[in-house]
Amino acid sequence: MIVVVSHDCDVVNPDLMKEPWVEVAQAMAAPPNEQPDGNLTYGKSPRELQIRSVASGIASTYVLRADERWQFPRTTLQTARPASFLESESIEILGKWLGRRYDRAALPSTFVERTRNASRVIEREMKRTVEAVAALLVSLSSEAELPPSTSYQVNLVALMRESDYLDPARRAAVTTAITTVEASLAECEGIEVGSVEVVSEAEMSLAEYRSYVRWEYDYLSHRLGPRGRTAPRV
Repeated sequence: MIVVVSHDCDVVNPDLMKEPWVEVAQAMAAPPNEQPDGNLTYGKSPRELQIRSVASGIASTYVLRADERWQFPRTTLQTARPASFLESESIEILGKWLGRRYDRAALPSTFVERTRNASRVIEREMKRTVEAVAALLVSLSSEAELPPSTSYQVNLVALMRESDYLDPARRAAVTTAITTVEASLAECEGIEVGSVEVVSEAEMSLAEYRSYVRWEYDYLSHRLGPRGRTAPRV
């Protein structure tokens, strides 16, 4: 399936000279009986995304890759009609996911190397709680490549969706997971762990959120398997 990812206003702009192209993404249908991969929902991975599309009242799951996008002449749409429509939630998630391709944070390489010994623990704990954790947030004392004599001061937040946070069992599982991650990070040379919290999205202000960056752990919690990557025909 081909998904049009250009903005609505650009798609219907009457001036073809201003907007001659439309951007599209290839979406591969997931097997009908396959369970959703929590690593790919809600834009957790900046490289791959699972979304839902509805056709004739039947919802299907599709997988998109951020690097599988092309531009077509917009006139192509004049003779094409949509076969299905994305759910409203999927449209919002898709837009934010595409934006994160360009604005996601880049942590210092030195920090990444120093925490490499904890990666297996982070991978395990994030996989175990991936359905409940909306984002793993981190703040560092410095964004520079620090010398060996200087430690990174690290604060962590496991950000949960409100419905999951209100579930005592899910909140307890995430609390256990982030505590385990904290202990593993504390053993890494050149890393000092400060505050560690489990927070609901409803509790965190925008100002607080902006003081952290998302720790993109998709390279730990999801390794891409082989997929067909044939470009679609126009």
